Amino acid sequence: MEIPLEGSIAAVEWLSTHPLVQGQKVGLFGFSRGGEQAAAVASVVGDSSPIAAIAAGAPADYNIGAFFLG
Repeated sequence: MEIPLEGSIAAVEWLSTHPLVQGQKVGLFGFSRGGEQAAAVASVVGDSSPIAAIAAGAPADYNIGAFFLG
């Protein structure tokens, strides 16, 4: 299953440069499939991204299991 991440990555980049955001780091939160999306985005953007933290409430396990299994 492919998860489209382009929109979420663009949102992270936009938010990290918004004048109302203090600093340049942001956090992601998602519930269910949104938690899966948050984990997927954080995993593909790399360590130099503006993502400082993620929180996944009851993430869907269809794809997220691979993140925990390595």
